[in-house]
Amino acid sequence: MRTSPAAPTYSIEALLAEGFSRRVIRYYIERGILPPPEGGRGPNAYYTDAHLVILREIKRWRDNRRTLDDLREFLHDKYPAFYKRARRGVPAYD
Repeated sequence: MRTSPAAPTYSIEALLAEGFSRRVIRYYIERGILPPPEGGRGPNAYYTDAHLVILREIKRWRDNRRTLDDLREFLHDKYPAFYKRARRGVPAYD
């Protein structure tokens, strides 16, 4: 039986390398634009390839001066399963 390799995961530091601050990442999570990290909050939290893809989409939209509300709607339509799973699992930041 073949086992598939685990999907890569990323720490907050990897997301910071994409050019976002912790404050901005938290803001996007609070606004429902970026789903919360997997594994909960704190040292168990991790991010996936999907989080990186969404952050890159955010960067493109931000560079084109699009509104965050439009971006949230676009992302929820484009990645519905990811956002639906995030809503069931991990609470957003306080």
